[in-house]
Amino acid sequence: MLGKWKLSVNTPFGDEIYIFDLFSDKEGYYGVIGNDKGFLKSTNIKVSDGKFISWTEPTKTPIDATIKFDASVEGNLMVGTVKIDEYLTVGFEGVLE
Repeated sequence: MLGKWKLSVNTPFGDEIYIFDLFSDKEGYYGVIGNDKGFLKSTNIKVSDGKFISWTEPTKTPIDATIKFDASVEGNLMVGTVKIDEYLTVGFEGVLE
């Protein structure tokens, strides 16, 4: 599960591509997610059973919101949803590069 993931998020404006670098240390999981529009540090990542991952990201761009990712991982594939506050929920897919 650790490594560089290429995520494709299905937004109402078309697919957005993000790179999500996932790491771990003795304190837990952490990472960085972003694209050409900017990057966010992820420190509250939760992994359960080695197959499920979730994390939240506060953001100010393009709106002030909290983004919540929930996904299942099978080998080098990640599939899940992204929820932007109460406004919107969209799907995403990822591949471990």
